[in-house]
Amino acid sequence: MTGIFTPAYSVSKRTGSDGTVSLPSARDLLTRLVDTPLVTLTGRPNRILAVQQTQVVVATDRSPHGQPIPIDELQQALELLGRHGEVEITPAVVSYRSAFIGAVLRTLPGAVVAFDPPRVRLQGDGGRPGAAATQNDGRDQADAATTASLLDAIQSMRRWTRDQTEAVHKPLLLLLAFTRLHKGLPRLVRFTELEADLRALIAEFSERRSGSVHPEYPFWRLQADDLWEVTGAHQLPTRASNTDPPISALRSNQVQGGLPGHYDQLLRRRGDLLEQAVNATLDLLAPEHRGIVLARVGWDDIPPPAGPSPATRTGPVGVPYRAAKPTTPTASASSYQVDPDKVGRGLQGHQATLDALADAVRAQELVPLEPAPGGPAYDLAWETPTTIYVAEVKSLTPANAEQQLRLGLGQVLRYWHAMTHTSKPVVAVLAVEHQPANPGWRALCQRVGVQLLWPDIMAATIAQLCQQPAGRG
Repeated sequence: MTGIFTPAYSVSKRTGSDGTVSLPSARDLLTRLVDTPLVTLTGRPNRILAVQQTQVVVATDRSPHGQPIPIDELQQALELLGRHGEVEITPAVVSYRSAFIGAVLRTLPGAVVAFDPPRVRLQGDGGRPGAAATQNDGRDQADAATTASLLDAIQSMRRWTRDQTEAVHKPLLLLLAFTRLHKGLPRLVRFTELEADLRALIAEFSERRSGSVHPEYPFWRLQADDLWEVTGAHQLPTRASNTDPPISALRSNQVQGGLPGHYDQLLRRRGDLLEQAVNATLDLLAPEHRGIVLARVGWDDIPPPAGPSPATRTGPVGVPYRAAKPTTPTASASSYQVDPDKVGRGLQGHQATLDALADAVRAQELVPLEPAPGGPAYDLAWETPTTIYVAEVKSLTPANAEQQLRLGLGQVLRYWHAMTHTSKPVVAVLAVEHQPANPGWRALCQRVGVQLLWPDIMAATIAQLCQQPAGRG
């Protein structure tokens, strides 16, 4: 699979006597790419917003307003690529911003993207592929063909539609299957094992809710999209009205289903492609639901691998929080969603809630923290001897409360997951401008282990939290 860009610049790839390829400096390369759409090796969009003295500010679909990344990290990756003609795009080799670094390196003329492990290689003067590389190229081409087939099947999945609203049943089943695969569980699973979880997901995330929920429909009908197999399908009785078997037959016959074998084998071997398949499936859901759905299916609850990990943190989770004066930002046209917290009245409400949260933390003789460069872009964090707390803050109005609560819950779950490789348990906190009018939000946050706070209860709740034993929340 080759890079998808045709750069508007050329790079002279002079090879020295030691075989090193001369590449542009990181700063020059980044400056040329400002505001140019970039794509990571797993297919996610990135965009460079600004190149500063020591950092580059990068927007992603999960951090649309940008996060700082040290320029030195890209420079080191460029030096490895120039020295060896190839560099592995993994956190262990090129830092934890490997996704962005891969997106930049693949724009170089002659750059080729390869996988297993994910890497960028220079063809022509800089590439030095031998027999092993040729063998890898053949495997990469086969993987690329299978991946293209899988992603095309996901994107063209037929879904029941009414009033321009598409059903979420099939994407939810796929995400359950991908999570099972991610956890190393068998490919095939009985319908009765998935029924309760799939029923709950459909009931919660369907835009059009009715009195009955049918988890048997996606379990059977996903076969028609070439994304699912059902064992003994031809032996099952059918309904009088259609070819679907009744739910009682799926239960009594202990019917099993799962991803087709060739997709299952590929995704078990290639974690980068599994993430790409998950992202393609998430794109079929409402943006505000995606983070919550990942938590519901158990994707974010997978424990880190045993033993030393590059993601294990031993230093502080942030730097001391400094209250900021609200300003009205200038927004440029882009495909990224505008967060109401960043505009006008929302900015003031967000800042007031954030300051109230910081004051409640200080009242416990703790230090409120803001993100360090390159870390998760949470709003506030604090640390006790036993636990780390990470918070997302949201302003609320009657018109946007539902949207803001959904967005905030998804964001804080992602920050929580990004910090679970730390040396202590992590508790997720969603702090909002005032008590939500819908009491269901308290129950929902409690169900997923998130502490929901607003100014009236912040001081008392944080005092209680900081006295509890370590735990998620």
